[in-house]
Amino acid sequence: MYHGLLSRSKTPLPIDPMRPPVGDNQSNLHRYSDQHVEAVTNFLGTVFSSIAPLISIVVLSFVSNPKARLGLVCAFTMLFSVCLAVATKARRVEIFAATAAFASVQVVFIGSSNSNV
Repeated sequence: MYHGLLSRSKTPLPIDPMRPPVGDNQSNLHRYSDQHVEAVTNFLGTVFSSIAPLISIVVLSFVSNPKARLGLVCAFTMLFSVCLAVATKARRVEIFAATAAFASVQVVFIGSSNSNV
């Protein structure tokens, strides 16, 4: 998807490095800056990590089946921890602490919403 958005602005790498990448000398490979790719990855990971708690609460508010809610809590917790692991340079213990806090908020939400039903 990233390449699809930027492919028009990127010149493909040449097949023969001694000639310019024109005509038959164009490969399907493109070069991207590591810093640019890392910045985009960090941004998307931060966005997903921030949105995951909001989406989980909204989705859980519409689900009334307790088993489905438990499965969704597990899925959202795993998604949250994967986003943190991919998008941050946090240590495992920090990811574990943040994930445990996130899961506990979900459990409290489920407990409080079940008592209102």
